[in-house]
Parts: sequence; structure tokens; C-alpha cells
Amino acid sequence: MKILQTFKNGRSNSAVHLAIVDNITGVYKTNIKNVEEIVQKWESLPFDKPKIYFHTANSLFMEYIPGTSIKQYLANATINDVDHLVSFISSYIDFCKKSSKATFNFNDLIIDRVESTYKSLLPVGTTFNFNTLLPKSITHGDFTLDNILYYNNKFYLIDISHSIWDSIYFDINKLRQDLSGLWFIRDEKIKQNWKIHCDYIYNQLDTKYPGLFDNEIYKLMITRNLPYSKIEKETEFLLREIERLNANNNTLCGPQQ
Repeated sequence: MKILQTFKNGRSNSAVHLAIVDNITGVYKTNIKNVEEIVQKWESLPFDKPKIYFHTANSLFMEYIPGTSIKQYLANATINDVDHLVSFISSYIDFCKKSSKATFNFNDLIIDRVESTYKSLLPVGTTFNFNTLLPKSITHGDFTLDNILYYNNKFYLIDISHSIWDSIYFDINKLRQDLSGLWFIRDEKIKQNWKIHCDYIYNQLDTKYPGLFDNEIYKLMITRNLPYSKIEKETEFLLREIERLNANNNTLCGPQQ
């Protein structure tokens, strides 16, 4: 194996490299947990995604897609471009909803994670109030704009993850960290053009799938990032969004103004 480039490590402490193995150039990702579950999910999601060349107990070697990030895609997007992305996200939501076979009460999981991992990191008085009986389904596991690429007029899902939060309600509210919180452009000083597109995407999806966006679930998804945040300004960003949601309870709707 020849390492060509090392990318930024993932929040789960995985390491990601551009590498050559047996004369094939691809993405080599190591220090991964639950690889077999990830591969099974990879095969179950009927969307364009990198091909897996091989995997071990803690690594994946997969196709390299030289695509455009959604941050770049939206930077100069037309309304037709944005509608193309909305259509892709809608197809993902539709699949997850159709693949739901049962409901599961996530209450014990939420209580355990809040008490054991999140509570000491959260603003005092933070609570989560939503119906925890939710449909389980096959999901990406970390459905964000950063995990979608655009290449050859198609959208690709990347970095599919094992997740115990296996409901479309969690995944779509994870996406809200980008659509509402503008997390994917947190380092940009001028955000207005992206915000216009994100507001539009949010409103289109909210109209098509009423009730799927939930501010309390969104708050929980934002909270899940706190243990992995190693940069002070990122932690401040997350806490500010949580406090905004705390202040408005569940009366706040739509992207932040």
C-alpha cells in the first residue's frame, strides 16, 4: 500500500487516506468500529455511493469519487440545481420511510446517553421533550451535507456509518445542523447565499414531510456533536444553537433567522 494523501481525521477518530493498493487508487479508512454492519448497510442503501473494494475488521478500502462537495455545489447554484438536491434528499427520506418495519422506543437510549455522556457538557436545565416511539429504518447514520458528493450529474452518499440512532427522524434532524444551523459553512464569514439555499431546501422538505423536522430531536442531534468537538469555537457554535432551542422550546420553526 502506498499512501498518497492523508485527509482530516473523522470525529470518530478514524483515519482517512488516499492510497494505492494493488494498482488501484482509492480511499483507505482505518480505526473503524462495526465494519460488518457498515458494509451491510452500504449494500442495502439503493443510492450511488463509492464501491467497497475490500474490508477488514477495522478498515475499508473503497472507490475514490472525485466529486464536488455540497458546500461548493451550493455556492453558485441555480434554483434548478437546488431543486435537484431537494429531489435527492426526498428520495432518501422516501426510502427510509418505506424501509421502516417497526417502531422502537428510544427513551432508554436517550436517557442513558444524556446521563452518561452529554449532561456535563450541556447548558444547565437542558431537557429533551419529544415522542420517543419512532420508526426504525435503514439510514445513512450521519446524514449531513458534508456526506454527500456531486459527481457526473449524480449525488453520492459517502461515509455511511453504523448508528444506534436508526430512525429517519434522527437522520433528517441531523441534516438540520446544516440547513438550520449552517454547520457546514461555520468557518465562512459571509453566509447569505448559502443561507438562502438552505432556507429553501428546509421549507421544501418541511412542506413535503410535515412533522419530520422536530426542534427537540434537532437539539439532541446537535448535542451528539459535543463530545467530539475539540475546537473552542465549534463548541461555542453548538452550545449557542442548543441555547437558542432551549429559549424557544418547541415553538421555534424553520431555519434560524
